[in-house]
Amino acid sequence: MFKKYPLFFYILIILAVGFLVWFYSAIVFYILIAAVLSMIGSPIVKFLDRIRVPHVLSALLALLVLLGVFLSLIMIFVPLFIKEAEMVSRIDFKSIGAAFQEPLQNFKGFLVKYNILQEHQSIENYLSSRMSELVSIARFEGVVEHIIKTTGTFLVGLFSVFFITFFFLKDENMFRNIVLALTNEKYHRQTRVVLEKTRRLLQRYFVGLISDVLLMMTLVSLAMYLFGIHNAMLIGFFAGIVVIIPYIGPMIGATLALVIGVTSALSVDVHTAILPLALKILAIYFFINANDGLIFQPLIYGKSVKASPLEIFLILLISGTTAGIVGMAIAVPVYTVLRIIAKEFLSQFRPVKQLTAKI
Repeated sequence: MFKKYPLFFYILIILAVGFLVWFYSAIVFYILIAAVLSMIGSPIVKFLDRIRVPHVLSALLALLVLLGVFLSLIMIFVPLFIKEAEMVSRIDFKSIGAAFQEPLQNFKGFLVKYNILQEHQSIENYLSSRMSELVSIARFEGVVEHIIKTTGTFLVGLFSVFFITFFFLKDENMFRNIVLALTNEKYHRQTRVVLEKTRRLLQRYFVGLISDVLLMMTLVSLAMYLFGIHNAMLIGFFAGIVVIIPYIGPMIGATLALVIGVTSALSVDVHTAILPLALKILAIYFFINANDGLIFQPLIYGKSVKASPLEIFLILLISGTTAGIVGMAIAVPVYTVLRIIAKEFLSQFRPVKQLTAKI
């Protein structure tokens, strides 16, 4: 039956595998995250092996380093989130509206003239309500409540990821063996090549990316602090996190920096200097980000995955349209894996051959 209708059975197998991946998507997600963490921790394991630390202990120490970094970030930045929420709750929007009453009245004539605002509307109330809506987005009570409700799931996921990561660090061939066990034997050679190239390129990419994230967190936090910006470390935290989104990340980071910096300043009643403060935040952020883009990101997003900037930009547009911010964050590694697979299995097609020539 299989020899008579092979295509039907192949489609059936693909659908069955797709259903299982979807149904057990959480477990698949844990395994993929563990695979990424094992790539990041692999250089630590190899270094410890070279100085003759027992291999199992090397894997355990590498895992503890990764876990320590993760827990340190939580311990540092969760209190900052709570502090920001408290500062936002102290903002007096009525006094802000009163302070800006005279310039707003002058501006109202311009808005009414161009039908942006109705004559009977109060621009103070209009802007105050809009700022309240914006700040409500920045409030963290809902986020904290959600985290509390999902603490059990979070802890199970955290334990699962680091437990799997340990075994991937202990046996770097384990993930490869799992994939080979699920692959037709006649494709084992190509699959080994795909896995080796993927491991090499993605390891370079993720190690570089993590380094860039930590660098941006440090530089932005330090610069904002030195220039007297409130909640500098929280701004630096987001500046580092958005680095994982190439090209678009700086715009998101600048917006978050502006919202956090301005709302923090408003909470301590310095609204008379909001415009200079906003310009200062943007200038600091874009200066540091420009240097980061010129020095580090070309190495990470170009040479590490061996793709042209135009390719990366188009892939980001497609992934952003398809899956939003999450899609953009994972676009580069997913595109890298797909290119490697295409090179090994579809190299007979001219477009594929051209796109994968540098791999």
